Amino acid sequence: MASSSLDKDYVHLLQAMIQAKEPGSVTDLRISGRFARLGTGTIEDLTKDATGLATAGPDLVTIQTGENDNFDKIAKEEFAARYRALVDALLSGPKRPVIVCTGVWGPGGKLDPADPTRYAGGAGRDKDDMIQAICKEKGLIFVPVAPFASLPANSGWGEDPGVKWHPNDAGMQGYADAIFAALYPVSVK
Repeated sequence: MASSSLDKDYVHLLQAMIQAKEPGSVTDLRISGRFARLGTGTIEDLTKDATGLATAGPDLVTIQTGENDNFDKIAKEEFAARYRALVDALLSGPKRPVIVCTGVWGPGGKLDPADPTRYAGGAGRDKDDMIQAICKEKGLIFVPVAPFASLPANSGWGEDPGVKWHPNDAGMQGYADAIFAALYPVSVK
């Protein structure tokens, strides 16, 4: 939403990074949810498309959601149940994809001094903890985004508060870099 162009969003940046690492490996790219203009960006909306995506047999799926599921409208337990249902739907296909789940974007959130990869508290911390627990339970990769979401330089632009809230080009690059590092933890030069 706040990237300067489509090729600067984290999905396309990550695609280019994987393609550079493994030429010819990315043959299809599918974007679901609000980013694809299919809904509100809630877990419930993403789950509607997950079974179809799983049936397509993807090799890699990234899940970036949770920001639009507000605890004043959804109980914490329901958030966790919906996230688990989303993961289960993605795992229901003919083959098991590599699934990377990112933490939630919380611009300007304070980091935990004891663990600077985590928010100090609040809904961001609660959601990240739930997502990370589900990843551990299901054997998925969890990638925290709190370290770069907390930096004001990584959030949007302009006057619209909704756009300003989202990751800008630098924030999108942070997502792509963090996911890529989780997928390819050892760099061969």
